[in-house]
Amino acid sequence: MKSLLISLPRLSYSQTFAPTIFRRSTTSAFVSQISTCKRISITDKPMSLLSSPSGTVAKPQPPKRHCTSTTHDDGYGDGDGDSEQSRTGNSGLFVACPVCHSEGQVISRRRRTKKQKRAYQNAKNNGLPLPPPPPIQMEPCKECSGSGIRPIGSVKIDQLPRVADDVQIGIIGGGIGGLALALACQHRNIPYTVYERDSCFDERSQGYGLTMQQGGKALQALGLAVTGDERLCGKGIHSKRHIVHKPDGTQVGEWGMKVWGREKKEEAKRQNAHIARQELRRIIYNQIEERDNENCIAWGHKLLEYTKGDDGGVKMTFLKSNVPAVKQVVKEATMLVGADGIRSAVRQNKIGEHVSPFRYLGCIVILGIAPSPSTSSLTNDNETVFQTADGTTRLYAMPFARKGQETANALQYLKNGSENSNIGQGETMWQLSFPLTENDAKKLSAEGAASLKQEALQRCGNWHSPIPELLGSTPEELVSGYPVYDRGILDDDVFRRGCVKEGVYNGSEVTLIGDAAHPMSPFKGQGANQALLDAVLLARSLYQVYRVRGDNENIKRDPEKLLEDILEEFESSMLKRSKGKVKASAEAAKFLHTEAAIAEGNVTRGAAVAALKDK
Repeated sequence: MKSLLISLPRLSYSQTFAPTIFRRSTTSAFVSQISTCKRISITDKPMSLLSSPSGTVAKPQPPKRHCTSTTHDDGYGDGDGDSEQSRTGNSGLFVACPVCHSEGQVISRRRRTKKQKRAYQNAKNNGLPLPPPPPIQMEPCKECSGSGIRPIGSVKIDQLPRVADDVQIGIIGGGIGGLALALACQHRNIPYTVYERDSCFDERSQGYGLTMQQGGKALQALGLAVTGDERLCGKGIHSKRHIVHKPDGTQVGEWGMKVWGREKKEEAKRQNAHIARQELRRIIYNQIEERDNENCIAWGHKLLEYTKGDDGGVKMTFLKSNVPAVKQVVKEATMLVGADGIRSAVRQNKIGEHVSPFRYLGCIVILGIAPSPSTSSLTNDNETVFQTADGTTRLYAMPFARKGQETANALQYLKNGSENSNIGQGETMWQLSFPLTENDAKKLSAEGAASLKQEALQRCGNWHSPIPELLGSTPEELVSGYPVYDRGILDDDVFRRGCVKEGVYNGSEVTLIGDAAHPMSPFKGQGANQALLDAVLLARSLYQVYRVRGDNENIKRDPEKLLEDILEEFESSMLKRSKGKVKASAEAAKFLHTEAAIAEGNVTRGAAVAALKDK
C-alpha cells in the first residue's frame, strides 16, 4: 500500500520569528468563558487527503507524532469527539484551532456604535483631534466553540500547528496536572517529556473522588466531553441532590437538580461531574497514548535538582529507579514545569521551603472507598451527595462509581462480600475530617489504615444509616489519611524570580502549576480543577511563544515578547485566580467543623455560614 508522507517544517526558533503572546486579559478570559502531528501518513485507504476535494484531512488513521528533541520525547494523545460541538466519546483526535490559534477567542469584528461614529465624524469635520478607537474586544471563536481545539479532520494540512525546531518542554510529575499539560501541548505540536517518579502508571494508589466544577471547561479544551451520555468517556457521574444531616439523621438542608426540578438542558449544564481521580488520570493518559505509542513518559525518574543548561534552557538531574542498577541521569529541556504536587521538588529548588512553608489547617482527613449500601436512598441511586456533622466531626460521601463500573474493586477486597445482599450498588467515597493537633494527626496517619478505620468507626459508628454500613464495609486497603496543609500564595515577583542564593540559577525558564504552585485544602474541591485550568492556560501561552506564525492573524498579541515575559503573565493570572480558592478552602477547613456546618437551610454550607454572619 502506497503512502504519502507529508512533513510539516519545524523551523529554528531563533531564525523564524519574534515570540508573541496574548495580553494578560486575554489569558485570564478563558477562565470566565471558556499538536500535534508533525508528520501525517496519508494512505489509499481509508479516506485520504488526496480524495478530499476541500484539501482537508478526512478521517485519517490516528497519526504518530515524531518530534525532534535532545531528550526522551513525550507525545500525548488527544481528546475525543467527532465534531467541534459534540466531542462525544473517544472517537477523534484534536489539534489547535487555526483561526484563534488555540486561544478559544478572536478579536471581535463589531463595528463602532452610532454614538462613536457621530463623535468621530464631528471631530473630523471640525478639525478636532480624532477620538481614540474603541477598545479591542474579544469574542469566543466560532470555529472551535471557544475550546481552542478542533478535530484534525476539519483542519487543512497547511493549517496544522507548527512550532520551532529546538523546543523541548520538561514536565515534572505525571499526575492530573502534568498529564493534562502534556495532552494540551500535543494538541499544539509542542514537544515535551513527562518525568514521573512512579515506575509505572498503576503504581500510584487509587486515590479519591473528584468533583469537576470550573475544571470542566478545561476538560472541554482537552477534547473531553463533560455532559451527555459520553461525559468523561462514560465514567463521570452527575450528582442531582445534596443533603445535610445531623448524626441522628435529622435533615437540615437539601439542594440540587432533583430538589429544584430543573429542565433537562439546564440540568446538564449545572450539574457537577464526579469521577475517580485515578480514572480521570487514566482517561487523559489514554488520550495521550491513542496518538503516540512510543512509551514516551519517562517513568521512574525522581528529580534531584535542576541547573542552568550549557546552551540555555534547563539541565535536570534525576535518580532513575526503574533499572536494575539505580543511577543518576541528566536531561535537558528548553523550559521546565513543576507539576509534582504539594511537596514539589521543583518548588523546593526554585523557591525554597522558608519563603512559604506549610500551614497546618488544624484537622486531619480520612478517606475511604466502599461498596455502596443498596438499602439506603443516599447511596443506591448514584446521584446523591450527603454530609453529616455534629459540630466537630464531619463525614462527606459522594458517588465514586456506578454498578458495573467499579474502579476501586472494593467488593473484591471483602471476604464473602458477594454474599452480602446489602452492598454492591457501585462504589461510594467517604471523607471524614475533624480537628486534631498537628502531632496527633501525623501520628494517627503514620499508624496506618487499620487505626484510621478504627478511628472513623469510633467517631461515627453510631450515626444514622448508611454511615455505619459504609464505614464497616470499607476495605482497609482503600483507607488512607493525612494532616491537611496548604501554603500562602506568593507575590508575583517572588514566584517569578525565586528565592535562591545570589549567584545561583533562579529558574527563569521554570514555572509551577497545580498543587506545586498553590496547594489548598480539599474542602472546596478545587485542587484538581485549578490544576486543569493551569495546564490548559500554560499550553496556550507556550504556543504563542513557540509556534511558527502566519500573516493577518485575527488575534490579540504583543510583539517582542520572550518566554520569561509570557511566564510572568501566566503566573500572575494563575496566582490571581487561585488566591481566592486557597483562602476559601482554608476557611472551609475551619467552619465545616463548627455548628455552622449543620445550620438549617437549603443552601450550600458556605452560603449558610454567610447567612449566619449577616444576622
